[in-house]
Amino acid sequence: MKHFLRGNVFLQRTIFESMRRRVNIKKALNNVYKNQTNVDEYLIDSIRKPSLDQGAFNVFKSVFNPAGVQGEPFDKLFKKLKSPLLLLWGGKDPWMNTASKRLLYKKYAPENTKEVILDAGHCPHDEVPELVNQHILDWIDSL
Repeated sequence: MKHFLRGNVFLQRTIFESMRRRVNIKKALNNVYKNQTNVDEYLIDSIRKPSLDQGAFNVFKSVFNPAGVQGEPFDKLFKKLKSPLLLLWGGKDPWMNTASKRLLYKKYAPENTKEVILDAGHCPHDEVPELVNQHILDWIDSL
């Protein structure tokens, strides 16, 4: 399937067009936001607007590459990291805060990593900005 999708620009374009529809953006956001009151017209428009740019489809193809994530794996990237790292997770994030992804970060994150789990979904900076800001300030003060 991956090889079929990679060469099938029509199918890729169909998926892209579907994903940038307002109704589908709203549906995706409602799935990843714990507090769905933040999913408003402004947020939907702020995500949809860049998808209307001329080069958006090419960006989509590179990000959602059927061959999988491109670039260096976590272990190699984290080995290069010499500075402290703050990970702020939304505890209810179905995309990033999964058991397998958390294990990857725990396995490869540098020793100087601080991890904070917040009562939020995929976008804690939008759902609980006061907590995110306070954790960032506290972390900076601790350095």
